[in-house]
Amino acid sequence: MKIKVIVTEFLAHQQIDVDARCYTEKNEPIMDTDTGGNPYHMGQVCSSLGWAKIDIPSRNIKKLQELFPGVQEFEFEFEYVKYMAPVNKQVILGIIEDLVSEFLYYNRKECETLPAGEIENALKTGEITVDEMVDKFRSSLEEKLK
Repeated sequence: MKIKVIVTEFLAHQQIDVDARCYTEKNEPIMDTDTGGNPYHMGQVCSSLGWAKIDIPSRNIKKLQELFPGVQEFEFEFEYVKYMAPVNKQVILGIIEDLVSEFLYYNRKECETLPAGEIENALKTGEITVDEMVDKFRSSLEEKLK
């Protein structure tokens, strides 16, 4: 039995999300239920098309055998779709918000030069102000846009 897997890459807000969903040969979604009994479209979030090709067959084969008793062999066919969110003001502002989160937290988690919490400490002690950081961001942005 052929299982069609549509792998969609969503590009938005500097994030790449890869979602893979399973369909029958007739393009019908393959539905399953979670542990709470709620229906869901069989598939998963993956990090790439390559991982989808590995993960989807290995993680879903037992469930497919339960859903389609008597089927001896499953052949997975992958289709790749790329979707890019249109660029507009909200997208740009969302990316700036992501940059702030990365600046304050995510890039600090394993940083030896400026560990997590040190920016907040520098603000409390008066070593630097929010205005100084914003001014630096503005001047760097303006310089790069020249």
